[in-house]
Amino acid sequence: RIMSEPVKTSSCQSGSCCCGGGVDRRNVLRGIVGAAGVAVAGQAFAAGPDAMPPQMGDFLVTALGKEPLTPERVRLNGGGMEAWPMSPDGVPRRGEVLNQLQLFRYDPAELSAEVRALSADGVVALTAICTHAGCPATEWQAAERNLVCPCHGSRYNPKLGGVVLGGPATRKLPQLKLALKDGKLVVAGEYDGRVGGDTTAGDEH
Repeated sequence: RIMSEPVKTSSCQSGSCCCGGGVDRRNVLRGIVGAAGVAVAGQAFAAGPDAMPPQMGDFLVTALGKEPLTPERVRLNGGGMEAWPMSPDGVPRRGEVLNQLQLFRYDPAELSAEVRALSADGVVALTAICTHAGCPATEWQAAERNLVCPCHGSRYNPKLGGVVLGGPATRKLPQLKLALKDGKLVVAGEYDGRVGGDTTAGDEH
């Protein structure tokens, strides 16, 4: 079983988490931390298949579809493609925001040995969750070819396995191990780090 930090996050836009007009980010984070224990218990004992973290043999699908993705569906040297794990029997695991992924595709020969070992035919799967405060890090800077979190500006290099280029994040984006099965992308192992943000209430920056 591949475990990820079971803390719910919300979509963010520059400077603050978007949880409704006028909601203070500190109060939102306090609520998230306070609910963490409940979330852990829910995943351990009552998580449905749609909210389970990625499992060995899961396919990858788009945000709306259920057709397993192939490497060719991911644009070579392009920006991130949103993807989610889906059980072999066809249940997309979109019920947990921490399961959101960003897919990138490169020439395998251009990847480091460490990144290539976790990729499949040049496809790199990174968590979409920023390691700073848990916002979706999904903005693409085409000129610099970097992934950016819109909440606080952390920047990551997906070609290097999600390494941090600029804070406030201090941890790389965890990379999920992939493989090919009948030409389709499947989960083949664990993330190479803990999924989720490091910031707690009272220490957002």
